[in-house]
Amino acid sequence: MIRLGILGCGQWGQNYLRNFADLPERACLAAYTDPDARQMASVQRRFPGARPARSAAELLADPAIDAVVVATPSSTHGQLVADALDAGKHVLVEKPFVLDVAEGTDLVARARSAGLVLMVGHVYEYNPAIQRMRQLMAAGTTGETYYIESTRANLGPIRQDVNALWDLAPHDVSIMLYLLNTMPAHVSATGASFFNNGRHDVVFGSLAFPKGVVGHLRVSWLDPRKVRELTIVGSARMMVFDDLNPLEPIRIYDRGLQQVPSYQTFGEFQLVPRFGDIAIPRIPMVEPLRAQCEHFLDCVEGSARPRTDGEEALRVVTVLAAMQRSLALDGAPVKVDPPNAAPPESWQ
Repeated sequence: MIRLGILGCGQWGQNYLRNFADLPERACLAAYTDPDARQMASVQRRFPGARPARSAAELLADPAIDAVVVATPSSTHGQLVADALDAGKHVLVEKPFVLDVAEGTDLVARARSAGLVLMVGHVYEYNPAIQRMRQLMAAGTTGETYYIESTRANLGPIRQDVNALWDLAPHDVSIMLYLLNTMPAHVSATGASFFNNGRHDVVFGSLAFPKGVVGHLRVSWLDPRKVRELTIVGSARMMVFDDLNPLEPIRIYDRGLQQVPSYQTFGEFQLVPRFGDIAIPRIPMVEPLRAQCEHFLDCVEGSARPRTDGEEALRVVTVLAAMQRSLALDGAPVKVDPPNAAPPESWQ
């Protein structure tokens, strides 16, 4: 039985509480803490068996706690993860891992040296639909990949400690790296802060991957409707992932452009559209966060290696940091220097 502590009881903290509480044969919710008294009271009503702690320091000092979940504001992740590792706890931290590459590199080294699990909540890598898309791409279903485009937008919520890039784009960057199994060579990003608060409310980013593959993302806190969509355009077929359609999250379009002889000019070709069928694969109804929580428990128990470990998260932070530098340079391309952490086995 793994005894868990939860640092942060906001929306994501309570999602973690719910999922781990539904795994009573494997995990025990030992303690929780949050600076908001209302959140603490809400958790106490829902999970009376867990102990409220007055602070993160008090929770981490409990020798009976084996692992912690860090679901606090992004700007606090680095210090809390460091404190948890120093206290000998395994850690699952929400995205973004940290806001600084050097800090992330240090935390990865600490976890490795201490023999502790350090895992980051890149939850889409546990989504059966995204996993199926990766399998289909690897099998050649879409042919040669041309580009990947993602949109993640809604009206709020507005974060107080990070901009829309660091709040929303970690998901899309992690998905692109996962699907393509490689890092971009350089990135660029532009955006705007319409409320003049020093934080970009909307960001448009481009990622230049090897073999000419282009990644493009749009993240926004100012859209009138919620959109969570990703499109893959390949030489053979195209795929669209709609995270807001749980019954049919993937559609495969047998469409594209093909070369045909030109009847006007002998020996030349012209491109004409090809329209084929639309396939909708059957995707199992699995809550990605539940799968992520179960995988974390597997890793703490020693039966698995974290799929989204500190090294993988550091690669995402490296890309985001480069995009942040491009924002400061009004969209100028910025080279992405891969972190020192070893690539995942599938990249070797």
